[in-house]
Amino acid sequence: NSLNEFLLEAKDASEIAQARLLKAETQFAAGQYAEAAVTYGSLVPGSLPDALRADAAYKHAWSLARTGRAQESVVAYSDFIERFPRDERIPKALVARGMAHAEAGASDAAFRDFDRVIQSHPDSKERELAMLQKGLVHGSKREYDQMRADFEALVKAYPESTARAQAEFWIGYAKFEQKDYEGSLPHFETARKLDAQTYGDRA
Repeated sequence: NSLNEFLLEAKDASEIAQARLLKAETQFAAGQYAEAAVTYGSLVPGSLPDALRADAAYKHAWSLARTGRAQESVVAYSDFIERFPRDERIPKALVARGMAHAEAGASDAAFRDFDRVIQSHPDSKERELAMLQKGLVHGSKREYDQMRADFEALVKAYPESTARAQAEFWIGYAKFEQKDYEGSLPHFETARKLDAQTYGDRA
C-alpha cells in the first residue's frame, strides 16, 4: 500500500517515524496486534514527539500481551512504567504486567505488581481488577488460604463488583477444600444467585 511504498522511499527520520506510527495505529485499530507489535517495536523512541511516545510505548506492550508474548510484554510494560511514571495508565500497565508475569510463571513478581496497584492506587478502577487477579493467581497455585483472603477483601471493598459471583464461588471453594463444608454453603448459594448461568450447576 501507499504507506509501505512511502517507507521504502522516505529518507527523513521524522517522516519515517510518523509513517510507521500511522501504520501501527492502523494495525492496532484493526485488531492486527501481532503486526502492530512489530511496527510499534520498530519505532525509535527519540524519533517521535513527546506527546506520542507514551501512547506508542503503551500500545506496543499491550499488543505483545494480546499475542501471547508474555515475557516481551513484561519488558515493554516495564519500559513504559519507567519512562512515563506520571501517565494515567500506570495502574493499567501494572495490572497488565502482573498478568503477564503470572502467565510467564513469575507469580511473586505478579503479586508485587498487583499489590502496588492495591496499595498505591486506591482510587483507580484497576484496583478491583488487581484484587481479582491476585486471588486467581493464588488459586492457580492452590494457595487457598491466600486466595480466600484475597476474595474476601475484594467482596468487602467492592460489594457491587461484577466479579462478586466469581469471588463468592472461590471463597466457597477454599472453605470446601479446607473441609469447612457448612461454611462454604452460603458462598456457593450467593454465587448461584448472582450468576446462575456460570455457577448454577458448578456451585
